[in-house]
Amino acid sequence: MKLFKKIFRVIVTFLLVIILLVVISLSASFTSCLDEITITEETELRTEEEVTEATTEEATEEPTTIEEETTEETEETTEEEISEVPKKETAYVKRVIDGDTIEVDLNGKVYKVRYIGINSPEYNQPFGDEATQANSSLVSGKTVILEKDVSETDKYGRLLRYVYVGNLFVNAHLVKFGWAQAATYPPDVKYSSYFVSLEREARENNEGCWFIPEETEEEPPPAEEEPPAPTKMFVGSKKSDVYHYSNCRYVKMIKPENIIWFSSVEDARNHGYRPCKVCKPPG
Repeated sequence: MKLFKKIFRVIVTFLLVIILLVVISLSASFTSCLDEITITEETELRTEEEVTEATTEEATEEPTTIEEETTEETEETTEEEISEVPKKETAYVKRVIDGDTIEVDLNGKVYKVRYIGINSPEYNQPFGDEATQANSSLVSGKTVILEKDVSETDKYGRLLRYVYVGNLFVNAHLVKFGWAQAATYPPDVKYSSYFVSLEREARENNEGCWFIPEETEEEPPPAEEEPPAPTKMFVGSKKSDVYHYSNCRYVKMIKPENIIWFSSVEDARNHGYRPCKVCKPPG
């Protein structure tokens, strides 16, 4: 019986030792697994941090690149716009030649300037004097701004320019009030459509030269049909230097406040007037 108890104790002790060894072995394995898991998690975290940093750097660099490109494009556009701004010059008007031509002092030199895009009656044509007077009232003795289109000069060597007095566009003003008509000569066509529309308005409103009858070459009726008054023989206009018979068709176009009467050819001549080429009074 005692022997049996000793054997039993030995077996129990042996089993306990084996169990202890197994527990120790399992504990070591578990610890090793935990270490591997920890290392794996740390590696993954580091990888994620590196990816995040790389993404952040790329995101930061891209807007900078776009902004630089946008700035370059803006600078290029600004340079193009500046290059397209028309060149303007300032000059002093020394003399008005006719309704669409002036003489100016530009940078100490004298030039003749022909208005671009319009055409006024010549001095020897009906209303040529009135057109010259209208132009003179706008620019004579004033400082003007000259704007170039494409051509520098015409075939006569005159500067081709748009002319401004302050904010007043002289070319357009003359067309609007009937003292010039639109005349388009490529390549100087910047305001051609505008001038055409202004001429249309002037025609519809019977402004300035558009009072002239279409058949201007028609011979006037003989002076004998309506003899002039003895004390008021010839008629002139304050806006011109031409005198007419009182029955001349152009007398009807003179505004009442501008009418001047002359008792003789000598009277008209003494006032600096010349005879009309249409009704042909003496003188």
